[in-house]
Amino acid sequence: MKNYVRLFFLGDPYFHVVEMDSNDFNDLMEYLEHNLPSKAFLTTIDLSNISDDKTLFRIFQDSFDFPWYFGYNWNAFHECMTDLSWIKSGAYILILKNLEKIPLDDEGKQLLFRSLIFITKEWRNGMYYNEEFPNPHTPFHIVFASETANISTLTKLLDSNGIKDIGRFKEIKDPLEK
Repeated sequence: MKNYVRLFFLGDPYFHVVEMDSNDFNDLMEYLEHNLPSKAFLTTIDLSNISDDKTLFRIFQDSFDFPWYFGYNWNAFHECMTDLSWIKSGAYILILKNLEKIPLDDEGKQLLFRSLIFITKEWRNGMYYNEEFPNPHTPFHIVFASETANISTLTKLLDSNGIKDIGRFKEIKDPLEK
């Protein structure tokens, strides 16, 4: 059994890498399908067909059901991704497929990476806007899924954009097994 359960809890790392063309990705998806807590939110986004920022925003809007007033810019993206009050979840799991193939320019990629880092920090630290809108410490994990041949490119891309603490799912013994 792999340690996928950590996706439901607070704790480093908040960024993970899994190989799509291995059994690991299928095992992860099967595990999440059968064990996702009722108060957890899971979405998968394939980034290989993103042509520009607007397309990226549209896909995230669809995946996270952003409100009608979403402004299709980085500030609005941050605001919606750190609010998500319309989803009401105890844990968020975002699976991003084919990140290394995203055809955004360097500035777009840097903005995306800074945003992902910011979003995971905001959720793990909790946010208190006022009494009406308290957001407690909440796990927000991002799993980068890539083909085995592209893992090296992906990890270099993550590292060069400030994502250095990257988890891999390791085999652990089920404490209930004899």
